[in-house]
Amino acid sequence: YSATLGAGYKWNSIMFEGGIGLTRYQMDVKNFSISNRMDNYDIDQYMAYIGAKYRLLKGRVVPTVGGILAYTHRAFTLTNPFNQPVTVDRIDAGTSQTTDVGLTGGIDYEFSKEFAIVLDVKYMINVANK
Repeated sequence: YSATLGAGYKWNSIMFEGGIGLTRYQMDVKNFSISNRMDNYDIDQYMAYIGAKYRLLKGRVVPTVGGILAYTHRAFTLTNPFNQPVTVDRIDAGTSQTTDVGLTGGIDYEFSKEFAIVLDVKYMINVANK
């Protein structure tokens, strides 16, 4: 599952936005050991982003282009440890951090001056990771 909460502010033809997100998913990785089994991981991902968009036209339906900067933190947990005692069912498998930049384009539909629905496509490029 994934959920993101964002908010923005419009100033003339420029829009600023920011948000936070939480994603949880599972990943299966082939373990090329003697047993040739699958390792199963739970991944918790936390993300924060800021961005700016330029409104190309005026009106109720408006195309936009812009840029975005995002930071993501992931925590990996091994859920089927093979060489651990029976009482251990989850092992902390480490964390990672990434910083990404990207381009965004989309369409905004304004219901009023205070509320709009946004449909964006984002193309992200990783610039740093740990």
